Amino acid sequence: MHVILHPLAESELLEAVRFYEDRAPGLGKDLLQDFQRAVDRIHDNPESGVKMGQLVRRLLLRRFPFSILFPEFRR
Repeated sequence: MHVILHPLAESELLEAVRFYEDRAPGLGKDLLQDFQRAVDRIHDNPESGVKMGQLVRRLLLRRFPFSILFPEFRR
């Protein structure tokens, strides 16, 4: 699966990684791993997350206060 981040989402993710890394070494890396696990969950189960209308779903990260918005996949 090819993941494309909106430029603002990518910027927010990188800013959050820096923020957490400044708080505790390794915490920024933990955020990236949590993000990757969420992407993997979406890949494995495109119907995961909560529907936010007809075209968008939202999946919360498990450890950090962020979510991923992604398009509803049509079969």
